[in-house]
Amino acid sequence: MKKDKTLKEILQGMLELIEKLKKCIDVQTDLNSYRLEDWKRMDKDFGLYLDDEEMSWPDDFEEEWE
Repeated sequence: MKKDKTLKEILQGMLELIEKLKKCIDVQTDLNSYRLEDWKRMDKDFGLYLDDEEMSWPDDFEEEWE
């Protein structure tokens, strides 16, 4: 009987830990998203554009690399 109660408490503790870890990861994801948006804004203010769609490498770079 005591063993079942102990296992139940351990499982409840593990579930609480998982829930808190998920909340922490969600907060970190949100913060990283805000940081990325802030970095993009600063990037454009200083004249650097690093969008994937607009990036193109010159042909002479490819020729030198070969």
